[in-house]
Amino acid sequence: MGLGHVLLMPLARVLEPMLFHTRALDPLAVSGVVLLGLVTALAAAILPVRSVLRTDVMSVLREQ
Repeated sequence: MGLGHVLLMPLARVLEPMLFHTRALDPLAVSGVVLLGLVTALAAAILPVRSVLRTDVMSVLREQ
């Protein structure tokens, strides 16, 4: 996320014509994208772990 923000600084002029009624460095838009990315990464990490924690590891190992 930090690297993306650093890359956004020099590319802001190129990106602004493609945006609709917002600036490329708008704090609300940037923080919204960062928050969305963090929530997505957290869900991608937690959901598989919850699935694994519900299984009985010993029974799975016995079956194999």
